[in-house]
Amino acid sequence: MPYAIINLSSVQSQVIEGRLGKVGVSEGLEIRNIPRFNGSESEEEWKEKKENFKVVLAYIFSNHWEDRKSVNPQFLHKRDAHVDFFSNYFFSRNSPLGLRASTILIENDYTSLSYLKDYANYYAYGYNNIVKTCKRIHFFSDDFKADEFERDILSGSDPKFDYQKHYLGYVVIKPLPNSLIGPSLVKTYPTTREYPEFFKTRSYAQCKIYNVNLFGLKLKVESLVYQEQDQAVGSCATISLWSSLHKISELFQTRSPVPSEITKSAGLAIDSGRSFPNTGLALNQLIQAIDSIDDGLVSEVIVSHQKVMRLNRGALSIEKELTLWQVKRIIRAYSKLGIPVLLGFAIPSVNSNHLVAVSGFGLTNKYSDSLLPNVGTQLFCVADRIIDFYVHDDQLGPFSKVGIDHARFSSHLLVDWRSEAESKLAIPLSLVVPISSFIKSSYTEIENIAEAIFQAFLIGGSNRGSGDKKFVLSTDIYICTSNDFKSQIRESNKYDSASRRGMLLESLPKYVWVIRFSHVKTSDLNVFYPMCDILMDATQAPSHLEMKQVVFGQSRSKEIFKRNLNNTKAKEILNNSASSTRQIQSKIIFETLYKLINE
Repeated sequence: MPYAIINLSSVQSQVIEGRLGKVGVSEGLEIRNIPRFNGSESEEEWKEKKENFKVVLAYIFSNHWEDRKSVNPQFLHKRDAHVDFFSNYFFSRNSPLGLRASTILIENDYTSLSYLKDYANYYAYGYNNIVKTCKRIHFFSDDFKADEFERDILSGSDPKFDYQKHYLGYVVIKPLPNSLIGPSLVKTYPTTREYPEFFKTRSYAQCKIYNVNLFGLKLKVESLVYQEQDQAVGSCATISLWSSLHKISELFQTRSPVPSEITKSAGLAIDSGRSFPNTGLALNQLIQAIDSIDDGLVSEVIVSHQKVMRLNRGALSIEKELTLWQVKRIIRAYSKLGIPVLLGFAIPSVNSNHLVAVSGFGLTNKYSDSLLPNVGTQLFCVADRIIDFYVHDDQLGPFSKVGIDHARFSSHLLVDWRSEAESKLAIPLSLVVPISSFIKSSYTEIENIAEAIFQAFLIGGSNRGSGDKKFVLSTDIYICTSNDFKSQIRESNKYDSASRRGMLLESLPKYVWVIRFSHVKTSDLNVFYPMCDILMDATQAPSHLEMKQVVFGQSRSKEIFKRNLNNTKAKEILNNSASSTRQIQSKIIFETLYKLINE
């Protein structure tokens, strides 16, 4: 049978309708009707529908779903982390802010290139008769039937049903005894920009657009590829890096190896002397794997409770220690370029370390003093507004949430662990940023410059205002391409026309660091008025950093900025900062700043 379709709003007890016949459900399994979301269902009704949906997923996720005699009832009824996750993900209570699947299409005999390469590298040599093909399960948010689908596929004209509009992505099921979830693509939840009353804004800059071909039907989904770890060919670190490299390869035109190739390139495990099976990658193996992919790719590594090492073909530099505030700021800084940063953390309660790929984050729209860091900095950054991360967790699922409780656990993360009922406290251990070797300066060097300018502008004052202030001064520090920055400024009406024109017509390096000072509205932090954007050359080493441009906001932004920095005390603050900073040529940078603002 090439495919089968399940309409969740009309699933009949004991039977699922397939295109080429009836597909029997295992004995004793009851599947009730799962009506589409109507906005008026009670909590109890929703729970019952979701539990039914979970049973359907467990059934079709099993490797022998088409054979009623071989379905394992224990698999259907046990608390499986991935089944739990995907039943929650595709059957959200909070529609339209979530996703609600209505139709499932199961595509049999699907060839996954990633799995095929892993098969050739490992499974082809085994005695067990493991097949080379997978099945692919597609999700849609509206109903269509098998005869309608075949009519649209065979007609050769535009389909009557809008498959693209209702497409939620797919999950690949591998024919393996343990690691079931193969390379999968699922649609993200809405960014909530369409729903301004929602308390936060989601960002998924780490995603890319993938093309999907379903029996000749061309679809697209914006996502980041995900799969469960297969310990035979890779660990959580391998899978996280594999997901990250899918976007990295698009950003920097590098290779995107499959998990078994990543494990091979990392070298032999210290504890076993083998590449396969793989029980996990040490940090140095992870760096080696990144280093071996392409000459143009390096790693920026930040380690907790140690000095940070910038690894660039053996070149080292000293950075700050890792804190939760640095985690938020670094992930935000590189997300503007679209880099899925690798985040490592320890979960003390289960005595485990884990690594995930950060695929997005949520920003609160409301100002609070609890967002301000207590780590010796006066900066209030956009990154400080992050209240949760979305990560590709191979133990759970794509875009799974990692929380931050500023009120109680401001130095810890809150993570789900294999779909257990309660979140676990986790301690950030490391950040690994795969990045182009053309980019020579790191976030911390730019933050030091931003901190000095910020303090000079405030003339030693504090930004820790109370929540009743109408506006607060905010900083945003990020890296992007100069072309993207120019496009952003060109399409904005929030900048002074003269400085805007000078920047647009100026030749700039490919990558730039941006330091943005803005006034933000405390009642809605998405409303901001830029004071100035300062551009730094990201392609220069710290000892040769250059300030390239300053773009001022509208109204009296330049006059205010110029007046404050020309203050005697402000100049003293910048001079002291320049003399205390050895690796960065701060003195020349600040001289350039004065030249640009006084022109």
